[in-house]
Amino acid sequence: MQSQKISNTIINSISQLNYYQQTKLLEFINSLVSANSTDKQGILKFAGAIDKEDLLKMEQAINADCEKIDSNEW
Repeated sequence: MQSQKISNTIINSISQLNYYQQTKLLEFINSLVSANSTDKQGILKFAGAIDKEDLLKMEQAINADCEKIDSNEW
């Protein structure tokens, strides 16, 4: 029911926009819809791209170098 209320509010608001604003809104909505469906697929194509040994080396380098505080640096 809440979704229907939101839809009705959106429709009423859109009717108050001029043609240019409506086309811009439509472009924005389309970008949200396409981003939502492609983001997951885009990220998944990289799954497994880095082997576990390299990931372990990266983690060790981060832990060894990035988590240190050099109080004399400033």
